Amino acid sequence: MPGFTACHDGRLIDLLREAYPDWRPSTLKARLRGGLVTVGGVTRRSGAMEVSAGDEVEVANRDRGGPLPRRLGEPPLPVLYYDRHLVAVDKPSGLLSVASGREKRETAIRFMRDWLGMACPEDRDALHAAHRLDRDASGVLLFARSLSLKRKLASEWHSFVKEYVALVDGVPKLPEGRIDLPLWEDKGLFVRVDERGGGKPAETFYQTLASRKGRSLLAVRLGTGRKHQIRVHLAAIGCPVAGDSRYGKSRAPRLALHAARLTLAHPVDGAKLLIESPAPAFFRRGLDQGKA
Repeated sequence: MPGFTACHDGRLIDLLREAYPDWRPSTLKARLRGGLVTVGGVTRRSGAMEVSAGDEVEVANRDRGGPLPRRLGEPPLPVLYYDRHLVAVDKPSGLLSVASGREKRETAIRFMRDWLGMACPEDRDALHAAHRLDRDASGVLLFARSLSLKRKLASEWHSFVKEYVALVDGVPKLPEGRIDLPLWEDKGLFVRVDERGGGKPAETFYQTLASRKGRSLLAVRLGTGRKHQIRVHLAAIGCPVAGDSRYGKSRAPRLALHAARLTLAHPVDGAKLLIESPAPAFFRRGLDQGKA
């Protein structure tokens, strides 16, 4: 995101013209109308506003998280980030990320492909999942708008920061720590901690945010991205995710695992990109109510 510090008082439009002499006046005005100019972190749409010397002015490119085109209409899922290269949504619990052997239509990627395809038929299939979330988990789900971008994201995925919030039964022995238990998947598709050798390396970091009534709220960061990794690792330290009928036993309205933040380098220009989704309110309510 280009930016500058105002060196003298003046109208915002005049300062923008000084800072970006190669930009057309129409381009600068379009940035203002589109809400892509901030002064002191506050969005400003009027070029006539007065700016003081020392104010920080930033201008976002239209393809860096700009507003959704009106022609697309209301999205089927909450859109957290949109540009002509990437789309990120807030996936609800209970929805598959991509198709499975049993379910082809009721998936996040199909909903978003159909939405893009209504206005741009050529874009209907030009959307690819950069990663997956468990059906019953919620939160940030990222899509690439071309196969080449998906492959680039995949090659760099290990360097991105994936952060989750989990409501768990129990209290970790240590308030924060690293879990590095290898994992393997049995014939019944059940992921287990490796106790025989030959499992795949897996690394999970956690930090306790709060503990009450036999439950804890954890911030979790992935070092690797194995299937069901967080769920199995937390269960292995005696703190299964609340609502996890596969690896735990307690009751909850749903699996209490939420992808809260994804920090990555944009695959086109390398700029740092942070995509966030707040954890559902029931996580805090579940902590206050205690273990069921």
